Amino acid sequence: VIQPAIAYNKAENLLLDGKYDEAIEAFTMLGSYSDSQARIEEAQDAIKASEHAVAEQLLEKGEYEDAIAAFAALGEYRDSPTRVNDATTAFLDKKLYLHRKNILRLAVVLTLAMLRQDVLKSG
Repeated sequence: VIQPAIAYNKAENLLLDGKYDEAIEAFTMLGSYSDSQARIEEAQDAIKASEHAVAEQLLEKGEYEDAIAAFAALGEYRDSPTRVNDATTAFLDKKLYLHRKNILRLAVVLTLAMLRQDVLKSG
């Protein structure tokens, strides 16, 4: 009983230190000892929470394609499907804005060219 208790405490410390993959491995080695299965789920949730936070940061920084991929990789975790939609909308809005901006620039250039041509014809 002492050996599993020691291994459990080591696994617990790994979890508390944020070493989630190592904690999962350590709790897995313990099998059904104590609440090892629940602690594995806790570590897995912590990993997903961390990945979700990274995805949120990507979205906030305007890195929409990376945010879409990060939220999509999380599947049904928390609000990830909604955030995929939010990031996709932001991405498309940005693309539409850039296209409109380019069209406006082109319209200005064409207008100036036409005005210059009219000046040359009349002058």
